Amino acid sequence: MNAIYEQAEITEVVQVKRSESNVGRPKVDELRGALPYHKAIRGTIITLGDFAKGAKEGALFVGAAPITLIDGARLLELCVKHQVGIRRRPVEIYEVDEAFFSEKFGPIEEGELGLEGSVDDE
Repeated sequence: MNAIYEQAEITEVVQVKRSESNVGRPKVDELRGALPYHKAIRGTIITLGDFAKGAKEGALFVGAAPITLIDGARLLELCVKHQVGIRRRPVEIYEVDEAFFSEKFGPIEEGELGLEGSVDDE
């Protein structure tokens, strides 16, 4: 079976907010209102913060052009997934081998190491 796919050109308007505060419904409505000026059929708002409930409701308003919302948490997930703007570094983690110490010195009873409490308790 042969399949032929035609690539269609779709224009999307993307707005990026560097603020960590919530983006409200008015910003969603403003972006949607700007779509015809750019002959766009959809839009996306990306923010370092989050979206207010009204913005989330307005993004998927029935009968209106869809607006995709990407908050700071989702943006980070996408950056990691696609390896954009991040560097991967190996990290060494050390753990106490309790079996080793139990074998050498016998089982450790709770409180025996004197680690309970904090320095401020003195």
